[in-house]
Amino acid sequence: KRELKKTVENMKAVLPRRIDAITTMIDSRMEGSKWIFIAQIDTSGRQMTEYAKTSMRDYTVKQYCRPPYEYLDAGLIIETKYYDEKRKYLFTATANKRICGR
Repeated sequence: KRELKKTVENMKAVLPRRIDAITTMIDSRMEGSKWIFIAQIDTSGRQMTEYAKTSMRDYTVKQYCRPPYEYLDAGLIIETKYYDEKRKYLFTATANKRICGR
């Protein structure tokens, strides 16, 4: 946990960080055994459809469920909370050992 806490602190030093054309990681923190990321999606003021939210959630979970598995195997829960550019909550993607079939 100490090593992970250091990783989180190092990550905070480079935030905000652009992930792709519409996504920016704006915060990261630990809450117990949960590693939480806060991301902002540039929606250009438009509503996200449920299909788009589900697609992005599924994609994010797939990214967390691939090697290396050290964080998942250690019992960590990885969660990304997505907000729009006005800080309105959109959805959450969560991965853990069970969800990833480990």
